Formats: sequence, structure tokens, C-alpha cells
Amino acid sequence: MNWVTSSFLNILFGSLFIVLFTYISQKYYKNISVPNLMFNIFIWCGLIGLSYFIIKGNPMIKEKNSIRDITILGTIYLISVILFIQSFSSAPNPSYSIAISNVKVALILIITLIIYKQRMNKPVILRMVFVLIGVYLIIHYRNKQGKINYSDF
Repeated sequence: MNWVTSSFLNILFGSLFIVLFTYISQKYYKNISVPNLMFNIFIWCGLIGLSYFIIKGNPMIKEKNSIRDITILGTIYLISVILFIQSFSSAPNPSYSIAISNVKVALILIITLIIYKQRMNKPVILRMVFVLIGVYLIIHYRNKQGKINYSDF
């Protein structure tokens, strides 16, 4: 599978996760915090991943500093996911939070341009300006009605 197909599948499954998580957590788990829900999800993912590595083997474990690197990356990822889910779970409309969170694309672009010593051209700068304008419009004109009531569905 190439990166384009993976990207589109990520759109599908990522969107499905966001919609289902928001709906299920607000309908069935109102009294459980987002970090607690996410830890439960990560535990299950960890068990599935552990089962996979027991069956297939994990060559990364043999590398020097791999446990440290996995721990650092896993912690950063867990914090990122918890903050991301907390943001769209408490937003009046989950798409507002996701649009704002996706400004990270511009940040990643700038960082990778610096790391790989590339230049930014005018169309890229113009697209980044449009993204920032879009985020401003979402924040400034967002729906002030409050959270979505999923029990109405």
C-alpha cells in the first residue's frame, strides 16, 4: 500500500474514530474523563500490539536505546492524542477543533523545511496563510450554542 492510499484510509478511519468516540463517550461514559477513556483504549491497543509482536517478533527491541525511544515517543503520542480528543470532545462541533488542530500541518512543514534545508515557495506560503485565515474564521465565528446533544439523535 502506498502513502496516498494510506493517507486516504487514515481520513476514513480517523474520521470514524472521532465521530464514534465523541458519540459513545458522551452517550455512555459522561462521568469518565477523556484521559481515563484513552488509557483504556491504549491498554487494549497495547495488548493487541504485544500479541502481534509475540507472534511476528519485534526487531526494534534489539536496537540500542530502543526502550528509551519507544517510551519517549509513546508518551508524546499519548499526550497528543489525549489533548486532541479532549479538544474535539468538548468543542461545540468536533470539526472546529479538528480544523484548528490540523494547523500542525503548517508547523510540520516549516520544521521539515528547516531540517531538510529546503526553501519555501510563494504558493506554499499562500496556502499556509489561507489555513491560518480559515482557523481565524472558525474561532471568530464559531457556533456559540454549546455542545452537541447526542441524545437527540
